[in-house]
Amino acid sequence: MSVIVVDCPGCPAKLSAPETAAGKQIRCPKCGAVATVPALVQAEEVSVVDGTLAPPPPKPRPKPVPVDDDEDSERPRTRARRAEDDDEEDERPRKKKRRRAADDDDDDPPPRKRRRKSGGVSAGIIVLAVVGGLLLVCGIGFGIYALTGKNSLFAKKTPVPAGWKEFSYPQDGFKAYFPSEPTTMGMNLQFGQGMPLAGGGEVPQMESMRTYMTGGFGNRDRVDITVQVMRLRSSLPRASRDAMGNIGGRFAGGSARRVRWLGGDAAEMELGGTLTRIVYLEKMVIIVQITGPNGTRAKSEEEAAFFDNFEVTK
Repeated sequence: MSVIVVDCPGCPAKLSAPETAAGKQIRCPKCGAVATVPALVQAEEVSVVDGTLAPPPPKPRPKPVPVDDDEDSERPRTRARRAEDDDEEDERPRKKKRRRAADDDDDDPPPRKRRRKSGGVSAGIIVLAVVGGLLLVCGIGFGIYALTGKNSLFAKKTPVPAGWKEFSYPQDGFKAYFPSEPTTMGMNLQFGQGMPLAGGGEVPQMESMRTYMTGGFGNRDRVDITVQVMRLRSSLPRASRDAMGNIGGRFAGGSARRVRWLGGDAAEMELGGTLTRIVYLEKMVIIVQITGPNGTRAKSEEEAAFFDNFEVTK
């Protein structure tokens, strides 16, 4: 019978137990500690060849398990292999995204760019059409005003009073209706001195100056009209013509205001029974005075008839 040696857990003593006590507990006679006898292990049979121990036969190798090539199957991988696989997995979605982007680009039809370009051209045409329409409307409005406005050539003019006749004076470049033929006084000037005008300083030399009168002051039975025309050798300063637009207000015995006449600004003054109107044109200065019978103010329709039918011919 073999003996099993057991180390005491309480002291350095070595305990001996028979093999029948395998798996049981024994008590140390020195310290009283309890130790468990280990169970016996079945020894392997060893064959003897030529008086020597033969090595045990090799254990059978496990049969290789077939590995599926599917990407989802699990297989043992080394660290390097895992890193390569991870890189491949990261690369696959990128390639797929690139392929999808390339496929999307291939799917886009080329005419799409042309449609965007044609849309821009259409928008430009619409903008031009709108702007052109606005300009056309403004032009039509301006044309209507030019044809029918108060100062236009086709504006409705005040009818001429009965008995008035039209007289034309080409040498001074105007024609107008008068109650009777005017008396002309004046001269052509070869060497004239300039004269000061409001807002323009001294004007250029005069070429001629004439006065047209229909009668004496305070005629008892008709309107008296006096027209004075000064023609200049060169154009009036622009400041002199613009000064007519600044005239207005009341003064002792009368008033002054700005009116539109002959296509420009004119100054109109009322003093007693006389209405005076002055206009500066490019090379002309025209002064008109209208007085009613016996020094009273003329009728408004008579004044309007004269000014509406007055024309500059050159």
